[in-house]
Formats: sequence, C-alpha cells, structure tokens
Amino acid sequence: MKKTVFSICMLLLSGAASANVTASINSCTSAFAVAFADDDDNPDGKEIKMTAAEEYALKEPGKRAAGKGVSARESMAQQLAEMNARRQFSDALSAAILSACKEFGLQFTQYAGDDEEGMNIADEGSKATTLVKSISENVIKNTTVVKKNKFFKKKNRRYTIYVCLEYNGSVAEMAEEAAKSLKQKVSGDDRAKLEREMKDFEAEIEKQLKKQNQDEDEEDENEEENAE
Repeated sequence: MKKTVFSICMLLLSGAASANVTASINSCTSAFAVAFADDDDNPDGKEIKMTAAEEYALKEPGKRAAGKGVSARESMAQQLAEMNARRQFSDALSAAILSACKEFGLQFTQYAGDDEEGMNIADEGSKATTLVKSISENVIKNTTVVKKNKFFKKKNRRYTIYVCLEYNGSVAEMAEEAAKSLKQKVSGDDRAKLEREMKDFEAEIEKQLKKQNQDEDEEDENEEENAE
C-alpha cells in the first residue's frame, strides 16, 4: 500500500515538472515570436542614426557638407571623407550657379566651341558645365573641417571617418565669390549683363542654394508619405 502511494506521488510530481518545463518552453517561444513580430511589423524598419558630423552639416546645409571615407589606413579614410564632402559641396554649388545662369539667360558663347560655327547645343551645355564646375571646385577650397567622427572595426581592421566641411564665410559671401569668378571667365554680352546685374545674380545663386535644401526636405517628406 505504501509503495503504491509513493508511486502515485512520484507520477504526480513528474507530471507537474513536465508541465512547468513545457510552460517555460512555450513562454520562451512566445517571447521570440513577439520579438520577431515586432521587427517585421515595424513600418519604418531599423533606425539608422546620423553621426555628429552629418547632423552638424544639416544645421547649415547651404555652407556645410558631410562626407564619408573608409580605408585600412586612417589618413586615407580622412582624405576620402574630405574628398566626398567637397564633391557634394561642389555639385550643390554648380547646380545653383547653372540655375542662376539659366535664369539670367547667359549663353557662354566664348566657351561654346571657341566661337566656331556648327557647334551644337549639347557642346555648349557641356562647356558651360565644365566652366561652372571648375569655378565651384575653386570656391570650395575655402573650407575647413569643423566636425569629425572616427570609427575602427577590429574584424577587418578598417577605419571609417565622417567629416563636416564648412565654408569660411556666409552663403551670401560664397555666392558673391562664385559670381565674381564667373564674370572673369565670360566675355561679351554675358560679362556686360553680369556687370549690370551682379547683385541680383549673386542673390539668385544664394536663393538656388537655399532652394536645393528645401527641395531635399520636401523629397524626404514625400518619400515618408509614399512609404506609409
């Protein structure tokens, strides 16, 4: 009789233990399921935070630009970051100058094939773009690294560097420098027009620089709305 009672007790205890283990497993499985479900259900995905250099550039985008460089050598990563920031800066300034030139009807005749006949519109546009790009690249030499983030990954022994470049002056001063440089490069009707309307031309470049930043913000907002 005692043996039978003992056996029954052991069976009950064994059953309770199994139930607890099963409950624990089910609980863990549910927890993992919830975790994965949260990731899958997140409409925005994983948040990617900007570096301090990128955030600083966005505070005054008209006169700042950020760049990233990756290399096994720290000095090379730094050079690549600065080069990419300058390229971004140059592209933005070139676009602003070309928009202003279009607004004022500048023809760039001196640089559209050395005044030879038979040059087509594509050639003229290419010459204008080349000229404006050289002016922009020269203007942005007057920049300084004002913010920097450095990372090192031991696994592949690579440096990742972010920098923020800032023009040494205001957006208006940058527009003025670009306009004066352009006036020295053109001749004939274009130069006469710039001499008459220099201040307005400078203001147009400044406006286009600021407009680019507004357009980028609107594009980001539209992308977010479309994603929803």
